[in-house]
Amino acid sequence: MILVFAAVEGAAMREFAGYTFMWWKNVPGSPSEAKSLSTVIGYLESRGVTRVYAMNGLLQWTIPFYSHETILARWKGARDRYPPYITAVDRALQAGRPVAIVGYTGYSYGLEKLVADPNAIVDIDGKYYVYLAPDRDLLGRAGFQLTR
Repeated sequence: MILVFAAVEGAAMREFAGYTFMWWKNVPGSPSEAKSLSTVIGYLESRGVTRVYAMNGLLQWTIPFYSHETILARWKGARDRYPPYITAVDRALQAGRPVAIVGYTGYSYGLEKLVADPNAIVDIDGKYYVYLAPDRDLLGRAGFQLTR
């Protein structure tokens, strides 16, 4: 029984080793995921942004992780697994501090049609995009449920 369990576990580990939960495959010579996220974080930090609205639920966790929580992110709902992130991001917006919208390139959910200047959406490595200084109205139209 132990040998059967070990064989099944070994096969599962081999399959999991090649697993990636991204929207794309990194082609040889392209920046790694960590490097692309570091570029996103550097771009945000260079513009004074420490709070972002994530257009994809996964980004609300990867951005704080890769930034060592110097940049906090929240997704669309007004309630989520970790409410302090929602509060921190919405308070930054209310206080007039720099915020941004971040998402996966190719999965903008129509953001380019909601902003005044679609060219202001910055593409990073063909994987991520950043839109600086969204206002409350734009965030609402993009589907974010903001707290008061």
